Amino acid sequence: MKLSVFEALDRLGKLKRTGWILSKIPYDLAENVAEHTIKVAVISLHIARILNEKQAMNIEKILKMALIHDFPEAIISDIPRPIKIKMGDKELNEISLQALEDLLSKLECNSELIELFKEFIRGESLEAKIVILADTAATYLQCIVYETEYGIKTSYLKEIKEATYSRLLKYLKEMNLTLDDLLRHITS
Repeated sequence: MKLSVFEALDRLGKLKRTGWILSKIPYDLAENVAEHTIKVAVISLHIARILNEKQAMNIEKILKMALIHDFPEAIISDIPRPIKIKMGDKELNEISLQALEDLLSKLECNSELIELFKEFIRGESLEAKIVILADTAATYLQCIVYETEYGIKTSYLKEIKEATYSRLLKYLKEMNLTLDDLLRHITS
């Protein structure tokens, strides 16, 4: 059975991110994939604004990438990171791409969005790097929210936070940004 775009969006609004469930975040507090996607899109815009003074970029492309980066999860679900690592990027990307192609098959702009998704998973363009950084930042900041606002301090949440922090610093360095630069723009 093929899902319509709306059915996929509805699923993403109900699909809790597995990292939070595995971290024992109460179900009613656990962020869903749609919430995460909006955060990634907004953080992407902030990163683009920071970098826009230094480099030319395509804001529309960034937004489209951010909005579709987890869209395949409507079909494949939010696969826990340890399983993603064991699967490997090649297999995961193939499965994700097939799911996205199925989801977008009825849209006129499907070829454009599929090409943007391929660009995102390659992670080579400035726009893809911005979305990857925003995706990582959104996850890291959500860890902070669970710890500071809700007092949740499980070992798995700590593991996610530490792994995400390490990737976040790597991506920031690649883009000649600091965590302070990023936080100043997205938390003020």
